[in-house]
Amino acid sequence: MINVALIGMGRIGRIHATNLSNEPRASLRMICDIQASSENIAEQYGAAFSASPESVIQDPAIDAVFICTPAHTHIDLAKLAVQNGKYVFCEKPIDEDLEKARRFVETDPASAAKVMIGFHRRYDEAHRKLRQAVESGARGGIEQIIINSRDPQIGSYAVLANTGGIFRDMMMHDIDQAALLLPEKIVGVFARGTCLVDPIFAKNGDFDNAVATFWTNSGVTCTIINSRRSLFGFQQVIEIYCSGGTVSIGTQAEATVSTRDGAGEHLSKPPGHFLERYQSAYQVECQTFIESIESGKAFPVTALDGLRALKLADAADRSARFGQPVTIKD
Repeated sequence: MINVALIGMGRIGRIHATNLSNEPRASLRMICDIQASSENIAEQYGAAFSASPESVIQDPAIDAVFICTPAHTHIDLAKLAVQNGKYVFCEKPIDEDLEKARRFVETDPASAAKVMIGFHRRYDEAHRKLRQAVESGARGGIEQIIINSRDPQIGSYAVLANTGGIFRDMMMHDIDQAALLLPEKIVGVFARGTCLVDPIFAKNGDFDNAVATFWTNSGVTCTIINSRRSLFGFQQVIEIYCSGGTVSIGTQAEATVSTRDGAGEHLSKPPGHFLERYQSAYQVECQTFIESIESGKAFPVTALDGLRALKLADAADRSARFGQPVTIKD
């Protein structure tokens, strides 16, 4: 039995808490959050409560820690956890600070190996089949990738205030998928960010719409389009254009039923948000983390993967802010 502590009870923390409570090989022993109201949530899961991440991490009864806190705290908490002999599941991004993440991953690879990064789309069935179809080579080599991700409009910016901005938060998942799919390393990016949904994004130095085009040495491109406002629900579309055809996944609907009448064709709405769309992927992700610890296998999504995605997201953010292409080096 793996004894787990979860630090940070925002919306993603609650998803992980539910999945951990349903995982027979894990015991959710402790929940930590600076909000005292989270003590009631801890009681619902039968877990102890603490407001001190340090005391939770230093508890010898804890084997593994889920870090679901603001992005700028990730590396500091992960380092402390590893130093105290814990395995770590860290939500993306690996951190808000690229240099801090680089120092951790590159100067202490043994510690970094004990950290798994939360890229949940790696475990989604549709994305897995997409990658398999591309890797088979049946449709030739990749020439272009287009990824279109749009989130429903949120009620409060507070939900996003500590995520590191649209490139490190929302586009990060798309960047991770692009890095997996492209046949070569990404060497450059040109990005554009705007504020069209809510002026609060601009007031906080963030964007609510973003477009980034990445490219490889051979000229293969990936264009990623993000928006914080989709009035019809969560949208996720990927098209991979190959020399001999295309491979794509579309926005999944709540149901497969469609109707037609005098007003036209009516399709089922997409899931309300990514939490609903990727519910099963989050479950598999949690199972994989616990299974890897039990079996002694390396984590399938590593701190190195997190660093790679952060490098690309950071370059896209700089490109958008300075209005110039950015060269990406190792």
